[in-house]
Amino acid sequence: MQLLSKELKAVLVMADISELWATVIRDKCMSVDDFRYRLARKRDSNGRTYGSSEPVMLSFSVRLNSADQAEPFYRHLTNDEYGTLSFIFNATFSDTKRLVGFDDAIAVEGYIVDVQEHFHSAALSGGEEQIILRARMLVRSIIYLAENDNKTLCFIHE
Repeated sequence: MQLLSKELKAVLVMADISELWATVIRDKCMSVDDFRYRLARKRDSNGRTYGSSEPVMLSFSVRLNSADQAEPFYRHLTNDEYGTLSFIFNATFSDTKRLVGFDDAIAVEGYIVDVQEHFHSAALSGGEEQIILRARMLVRSIIYLAENDNKTLCFIHE
């Protein structure tokens, strides 16, 4: 896939891209401002892991064009079952706005534990309103999707 920019562009979709990537529509994707997570395991003096993994928290922020786009995040926040979000890097879409390819992606299973909105309105000056939504997710597992190989990391065992 040809890289069109030196910047890594990411979008978020509220679906499991590892199973349904061909059904992703551009209008359902949200522009990612930033995301970060940290993975840690306890190791003994010989380098062997022991005990359970440290909890993994994923923090991210996305740009929303309307308050309606925030509703799935609040639904996940109040749900007792885990959900899946997918971050897609350098996504390409067809003329019909369907996802046709991407460089890499991660599908993250987990529980949203915090949501904050920062509302910016340019309505008075004739511009569009925009919401920066910041969220934190307790990660259950991450599936790394690459062109030739997929890897799954599980953090919570049932």
